[in-house]
Amino acid sequence: MATLLLTFLFLLGQDESEYDRLLQRVRDAVHDFMEPEDGQLVSQAQYWDEVLRDIDLVLNFKATREIEAAYFLASGMKNLASGDVRSATDDFKFGIIVNPNQAPVFHFAIGLCYSMTGQSADSEKEFKMASDGAPAWASPKAALAALYMDSGRLDEAEAAVRESIEYTDSKQVKGRQLLLLAQMQDLRGNVMEAETTLRQAMEVDMENPMFPDYLGLLLFRSNKDAALGVWRAAARGLEQGSVLTREISLVEKGLKVGSWNTTFKSKVTSKLGPLNPRMPGGTRYRAFRFESRAGDILKFRTDSKTFQPFSVLLAADGKPVALHDIRSAYFSYLEYEVVKSGTYYLIVSSYLPDQMGNFQVSRSQ
Repeated sequence: MATLLLTFLFLLGQDESEYDRLLQRVRDAVHDFMEPEDGQLVSQAQYWDEVLRDIDLVLNFKATREIEAAYFLASGMKNLASGDVRSATDDFKFGIIVNPNQAPVFHFAIGLCYSMTGQSADSEKEFKMASDGAPAWASPKAALAALYMDSGRLDEAEAAVRESIEYTDSKQVKGRQLLLLAQMQDLRGNVMEAETTLRQAMEVDMENPMFPDYLGLLLFRSNKDAALGVWRAAARGLEQGSVLTREISLVEKGLKVGSWNTTFKSKVTSKLGPLNPRMPGGTRYRAFRFESRAGDILKFRTDSKTFQPFSVLLAADGKPVALHDIRSAYFSYLEYEVVKSGTYYLIVSSYLPDQMGNFQVSRSQ
């Protein structure tokens, strides 16, 4: 009853300008979903809950197919952010029925759901439908590129990401797509091309610390001093350099693991939580100890459905001997040929501060 009264009072005093303001906020939320400038889908359930409240007020004032469809997009994103992938998928499918004109948006969202549950074939189908339905929209093409890259289809991946770059005006989005292209070039063994592409990404968007960070990761394999130079220079010019702070501290000071470690086996399932210690830069971490002999080739893959993994291999003195390759939002890869026999520590953390959740690490030699 109180909610109905508040709604009535709101509508009683609402003028056209207030409606226009709310409508614009809803449209901005849809735009944030379609072209997220910060590199992350707006994945906080609270954010989408606020969007839903705005939509309810707009619908009470005037109902249109556009706003009804936005309701199911926001509801689906709220469910997705809360971990209810099945309900999110149902919301997105119903959005297509409500407004077929916005079907590409919902096919893209459904593709994200399938991707999160490991249904690669279904995810690819939905991303293709989104791309075909909105040929000038870059996000589905970039999503296809990432999917192809993860499955080793590098020719298709490169074609898709180059097409996505062609249709991108936002410097933030274009920078991330160049990063994706650099990763593909790196996977092909074209390290010099990858370095050139990363420097281009840094020129396009000078505010994103991910680009100099990845350039440093690339250089670290052969020249730690060069990597450190890139990170230091970028950290001086960026306000948000927590990622770079971590990398610089790891190289300069190492990490004292102490008692926060467990013996690593061939496959480990674990969790990052609020009780885990923090690395420099603020991210939580878990440490796994193992013995290895000179000449061993170590390969680690870290997967998580809740955060972007970061992994580093430390020698017994706590100094890094290898840093991961960023492969996607949900897994990272680390490879290292052991130079000196002894104790090593695999550190698993999140790429960004305050990301936590379950993860799995597999090791092969």
